[in-house]
Amino acid sequence: MANRYANLVGSNKIKDEWQKINDGFDKVQQDVDQLQADLAQEIADREAAVEYVDQRVDNIIVGGGPDKDPELVDIRTVDPSYTPQRTINTAGDVTRDMQAQFVAHKADTLTRAINVKHPPSPLVAAVGDGTTDDTAALGAIFDYCRDNKTPVFLPSGTYKISASLDVSGLEIFGVMGGYNNQSGTIIEGSGDHAILVQESVTADKMTYSIKNLGLRNGTLGLKMTYAVHCVIENVSVIECVDGIELGDPNILGTLWNNFRNCRVDVTGIALKVNGRDYSNANIFETCYFKGGEGAATVDSGGIGAVANQFINTEFAGPKLGLVLKRTRSISLTNCYFESEGPSIVLDGSNWDAYVENCSFSVLKNNNPSGANTFIWHKSGTARVTVVSGYVYIAAGGMYDNLSFIQSDATSLFFLTMMDPPEREVYASGFRLFSDGLPTNNSTIAHQSTYTPQWTTNGDQPDLGNGTLTGRYTLSGRLCTVQVELSAGTTTTFGTGQFQISLPIPASHRAQGIARIFDSGTGHFIALAEVNAGSSICVFYTNNSPNLVQHNSPMTWAANDALRFTITYEI
Repeated sequence: MANRYANLVGSNKIKDEWQKINDGFDKVQQDVDQLQADLAQEIADREAAVEYVDQRVDNIIVGGGPDKDPELVDIRTVDPSYTPQRTINTAGDVTRDMQAQFVAHKADTLTRAINVKHPPSPLVAAVGDGTTDDTAALGAIFDYCRDNKTPVFLPSGTYKISASLDVSGLEIFGVMGGYNNQSGTIIEGSGDHAILVQESVTADKMTYSIKNLGLRNGTLGLKMTYAVHCVIENVSVIECVDGIELGDPNILGTLWNNFRNCRVDVTGIALKVNGRDYSNANIFETCYFKGGEGAATVDSGGIGAVANQFINTEFAGPKLGLVLKRTRSISLTNCYFESEGPSIVLDGSNWDAYVENCSFSVLKNNNPSGANTFIWHKSGTARVTVVSGYVYIAAGGMYDNLSFIQSDATSLFFLTMMDPPEREVYASGFRLFSDGLPTNNSTIAHQSTYTPQWTTNGDQPDLGNGTLTGRYTLSGRLCTVQVELSAGTTTTFGTGQFQISLPIPASHRAQGIARIFDSGTGHFIALAEVNAGSSICVFYTNNSPNLVQHNSPMTWAANDALRFTITYEI
């Protein structure tokens, strides 16, 4: 300090340097004063800085004023991953744009679906591991989606439930995976309840859709109480008592629902279509219904179940196929029947059932129904149209003596047949019509061959190496038959009047014309006749005796022939 402020000389006495010392102290005081002033300015500057920061924070939080945007200067330069949907001039434009995009995204997300394994908070996620009870989780998610009109998505997995789930008003879809959806989305019950049910019949809850689900282990797979315009697609029901039930005998019915690619294989009834007043215009396309107690039933109160359609659908099982009770204008097109009992059962009033290009097989003569026919008119008034189709019957005793159509009340059975089905039959005794059919109520158009039988009212003939062929044409109630008998070298002619069988019994007596060829001398003209109620044609000539028999109108021998045509009312 001495050298800095007073410039003192060390060899001098203090008394000689006192003035310099005083001057030095004055300089020290000046420096202290300046330091105090500088410190005071620093403090003031820092206080001002704090106040500025405070104001900036206030601006960032609450904005700069009623008409000013928030001072979010830092976000005016946006992230490259963010694409604005409006012009950005201020920070406020950014915040408002982001808010609008968020609201739109939220709305779009709600329209797409809620994933049950990742639902929005506070909903609890379903597990789908085949062990955890997902009843509560799925029920809450279903309620949320029903309230928000949001689809429900169930990823692959097995969702165990211990009570029925309400599907009223929902759009539910899962994932297809393998046969019966075994590796896709499965909802599995506990065997003591229905799996999916419609609990509400209010207007906004009666329409829903279910796609890509497997339903397993329930008393019933799907219960549709009062369903209108629903879509059920790619749904399988297995290991259940009953499969799918539409309508309720006590609660109205179902209307305009579509079933596509559904497969049901259960121990009870695979499909039940019913309703208190109606169950109309439901379409089943490319489905499979197999039930241990029956494939399907269609039944309704009111005027009946109207205009239901089955297209490319199979009915199978050890008992009955499709049972129709009180139906109107039902159609079966390109369907396939593999039930061991009758394929189609008409039980009760059924008007205008239309069966076109359907295939029939598997029917057994030891089936539990006691009826050995593919189409069985069991009771009531029935009006049926059959167009073409195909019948396959394997060889074996259990397939013998079957028929295509049988009526237990012929006077109440109105049949229109446009070209009966083609037949590939290896068993014995098959008949197109059972006893009592066709009747006066039948209108049939058909041309086919048949195998006539040659008998007499005396000793029986033996065709040997001769030939006997027949064909017939049905047009409405008229049957025209053409037969040719040609004797061979080993043919024997028996004794008594010749009798040749016709394919269908006659309702009234009728006559035709026959031509008899005697290989040695020429030919004869004869009368062919069938009596009312008979399917046997006999022959008369003007020779004596006038009966065509072994010795009339000539002695029959090899190369002789009988040809006749007769038209009669069936």
